[in-house]
Amino acid sequence: MKLSDTQVERLRALTYEDYVDELPENEWEAHRTQLLSEVSDAYELHAFAENYNWDGGIEELEWVISNPLCDKATALMIYGLGSPSYYYRKEEKGKEFQEYEIADWAFLKSIERRISNGEFKEGKIAYDPSDFHGIEVFKINSANPGNKLVPEYMKVSTNGEAIENSTI
Repeated sequence: MKLSDTQVERLRALTYEDYVDELPENEWEAHRTQLLSEVSDAYELHAFAENYNWDGGIEELEWVISNPLCDKATALMIYGLGSPSYYYRKEEKGKEFQEYEIADWAFLKSIERRISNGEFKEGKIAYDPSDFHGIEVFKINSANPGNKLVPEYMKVSTNGEAIENSTI
């Protein structure tokens, strides 16, 4: 699957920080809302999530997860990119979460619950956490001991079509 030129341009506008700087903040919010409303299919939604900078908070990712177009592959990818092993390990050690971490961890746990309950459509998009752009997302080693705590049902691959130009 290849995204259209229009979709790629929309994704660039939504994910490039220098584009945000071109508009006053009050105009950017309205423009961002308009751009998000124009996302036209599960592939574009997936590519948006893949390119999203988590430093911007999880609001847009919550929108992705709640969007009816959201494929199981997209939910699993967002979950993996959210570093659940970090939160599991911190929880296991009884360490206190920072304020922003509480919201992020609740978000990741909500994805776990929804995956467990079968709430996402499956089949449009391919996702493999053992080879996500050459990275094994849940590799268990000394650098990522929390990966052993991530539920197995969150480490699954999905069948479907790869998106050729998803990284913009």
